[in-house]
Amino acid sequence: MERGQSRMSERHARPFFRIVRGPVATLEDFFPAAALGKPRPRNPDLRRPWAEGISVYDDVDWARTKWAKMPRLGSFLAEVVVEAGSAIVVEQVGADPRHFALYGTPAELLTVVRRVVPA
Repeated sequence: MERGQSRMSERHARPFFRIVRGPVATLEDFFPAAALGKPRPRNPDLRRPWAEGISVYDDVDWARTKWAKMPRLGSFLAEVVVEAGSAIVVEQVGADPRHFALYGTPAELLTVVRRVVPA
C-alpha cells in the first residue's frame, strides 16, 4: 500500500458519493477513468487513481456541488459505503480534501452501493 492510502480501519462504515448515470448503479459506473477512455491526467499524482480507482467525494452536498460543474458525468449520486475492515482501499487524492479514490474491482464496488439518489 502506498503513502496516503488505507484499508478501512475505522470503527464504523464510511460513506462516499459517486456520480453515476442512471437511477440504478451499473458495473460500468465503477470502471476507472482509463477503462472508459478518458484522457490521462497531466498531474502524475492523479495517474494511478485514473488508471485503477474511481473518483468519489466524502460528502453528499460536496458531491452535488461538483456534479453541478460536471453534469455530463451523470444525473445521480450513488452512496458507496466502505465498511471497516473492507478490502477496498481508500486514498485522498488531489488538492480537494473531500476528493478520494476507491480501489477495488468494479464488482466489489457495486456490491457496496447503499442507494442511488438524484444529484
